[in-house]
Amino acid sequence: MNATRLVLMCSFLAACEATDVSTKAPDDEDTGGGGATSAPVVWENFHHETSSTFSGAYTDGSTVWVTSTDGTTWMRQDETWLNLPIETDEEELNGIWGSGSGNSLKMVAVGADGILAEWNGETWEVQSSSTAIFHAVDGPSINELIAVGGGGPWDNLSGDWSARQIEGDRLSLNDVWFDGTTAVAVGDDGAIAWYDSESDAWTPDEHPSKLNLYGVSGNNGSDIWAVGEQGLVLHYTGSDWETIDIGTRTNMWGVWSPSVNLAFAVGANGAAYKIQGSIVEQLNTGVNEHLYAVTGTNEVNVWAVGSKGLALNYTGSDD
Repeated sequence: MNATRLVLMCSFLAACEATDVSTKAPDDEDTGGGGATSAPVVWENFHHETSSTFSGAYTDGSTVWVTSTDGTTWMRQDETWLNLPIETDEEELNGIWGSGSGNSLKMVAVGADGILAEWNGETWEVQSSSTAIFHAVDGPSINELIAVGGGGPWDNLSGDWSARQIEGDRLSLNDVWFDGTTAVAVGDDGAIAWYDSESDAWTPDEHPSKLNLYGVSGNNGSDIWAVGEQGLVLHYTGSDWETIDIGTRTNMWGVWSPSVNLAFAVGANGAAYKIQGSIVEQLNTGVNEHLYAVTGTNEVNVWAVGSKGLALNYTGSDD
């Protein structure tokens, strides 16, 4: 998911002016270094001819499904983009969760006006649970999902979607990772909150940074990654959040971790990185459009999506 994103126009020490974007960053805005470098391009571009922004993605390995900020959903299969009609009144869709493929395919898309849409195998069934804007959704199965947004976390763990409370101040959350036992949600002003299934409660974490966090992903409760503005990358290894220097002040919008101690991060101006422990490798995308979400099936099948129908696939080779 991918997450709500705030476009921040700021210098190294100056105060920032924030623009709320489920509508995403303006495509000509420069927030740091770009993804097009002199190094070999290692992503294949499967651009869709649309002016809308792809905000989230799910892939089963051979097919990729995406949500967009104009309220549409698409899938790319057999080298063709196909529209999956969804009744959203063009409300923004900000994230997607998926599991399985073929007849076992399950998907949930979330967006503005409390949209929670479930794929039934043939069409999207849309419900609006509140006036909240949902930014992301994650979980291990269709009946164990957590969605987050400006109104905090919601879940369907009891069978129906309902709002949950986090101790202390109300948090504006941008992304969530949930494995069925532990959940971590991140958001504005460095917000981090943990959910524990045993206690069935959310607890805020001490903020290692006040910078906005836009993406989170993990493998277990001791291996979690978070990314945010000004190139911020955090890695939780069981006791503390460690800051990983990736050598850029570019906003990082999305992160995905396919295995322990490994993460892919994407962001403004086509920036993409592979991070293994403390080793950082920039992955030249060959583009300068913003990338908002990243997902995959393993470290040699990674998809990143973003501005103007951008969809990139990384297979671990520059051949």
